[in-house]
Amino acid sequence: MRGRWNISFIQNFSVKPERITMPDASIREFSGIDLAGRQFNYIVESDSTVARTSAQDQEQAVSLFKINAIDRTALLDELNYKNRKQIIERMGETQLDEALNVLEQAGLDHEQALQLRQFLMEPQNGPEAQPGAAGPQPTPQPGTPRAQQGGV
Repeated sequence: MRGRWNISFIQNFSVKPERITMPDASIREFSGIDLAGRQFNYIVESDSTVARTSAQDQEQAVSLFKINAIDRTALLDELNYKNRKQIIERMGETQLDEALNVLEQAGLDHEQALQLRQFLMEPQNGPEAQPGAAGPQPTPQPGTPRAQQGGV
């Protein structure tokens, strides 16, 4: 919407010559009022020079969450919600308990379910793990795909 507003503003009020970079990298000069009344096809790129506020980013995150385009973690991160890591951890524990209940109903022994829960609740060597817990990282080898180099 801002892109359309900007073009309308330039068409109605821009009297000094403006420069614009075209998709083919050429630079063209124009005067906005010379273009008044014309229709344009244009694309406003995300993360372009159009200013965005954190409130707009947060509104967008809520909208994306509502249509399942982002998950709860991304939403809470974008909202910079207080204690979001603890909330996400609690939600994960709840989901784990629900999954274990389903397994028990399908015939898994209760003691095995408790052992599985205890194992799954142990700290992992993911991005939130303590530094150095996973050991030294291998030196990347040129020409070898990352997936074949090991490590994270």
